[in-house]
Amino acid sequence: MKHLELNKLILIGASTGGPSHIQQILKSLPHEFDATIVIAQHMGYEFISSFTKQLNGVCNIDVEEASCGTLLCNSKIYVCSQTTKIILKNSQYLFEK
Repeated sequence: MKHLELNKLILIGASTGGPSHIQQILKSLPHEFDATIVIAQHMGYEFISSFTKQLNGVCNIDVEEASCGTLLCNSKIYVCSQTTKIILKNSQYLFEK
């Protein structure tokens, strides 16, 4: 997998009404979309997993829940919780909680 280049990171933050708008945006992206997307949706941690599964069902790009130690890769969408951080370690970006 191709690792993240600095100019290819898209951050999306949303609150009330966000899930439907995020779904609409992500649904329109082509399968070959060459950027990393990180979504910070204001919701309880217990709902992140089901939101991720819902997005995975409608997107052309793989969606996964951000977890500690996961490297950010191009052409992938990550949904993070309110305590997730992105750090640079050994020239690679990864999630940390």
